Amino acid sequence: MAPRWKVKPEGVKGVVTRTVAAAKPFEGQYKSFVDNLNAAGQNCQSGIVSKALTDFATHHQLTLPRIVKRTHNSLNGAVKATNAYIEGDHQMMLDAQRNAAKAPVVDLPKRKPAK
Repeated sequence: MAPRWKVKPEGVKGVVTRTVAAAKPFEGQYKSFVDNLNAAGQNCQSGIVSKALTDFATHHQLTLPRIVKRTHNSLNGAVKATNAYIEGDHQMMLDAQRNAAKAPVVDLPKRKPAK
C-alpha cells in the first residue's frame, strides 16, 4: 500500500519557526565558548591542561558551526519539500481537471421502456 502523506504547511511553518528561535542563541553561545576556552588556556598554570584545552578547541572548532549549518540545511530542506508537496498537489488538481475535460463522451443506448 502506498504511503499516505498529509503535510500541513502551517505545522511545518510552526516547527521551522520554533527551531529557528531555538537555534538563534548558538552564535552568542559559540562566541562565549571560544572566549572562555581561550581565557582558561591563557590563565591556566599547567602546561598539560593548557595543551589539552588547545587540543580540545582545535578538534572541536568546527563542531558548532557544522551543527548550525546542518540545522539550516534541514530547515531549508523542510521548507522546499513542503513547497514541492503543495505544488505537486496543485499540479495533480490541474491534471485531474484537464483529464476530466478530455474524457470521452459516451453515447449510451437509450433504455427501452418496459412493457
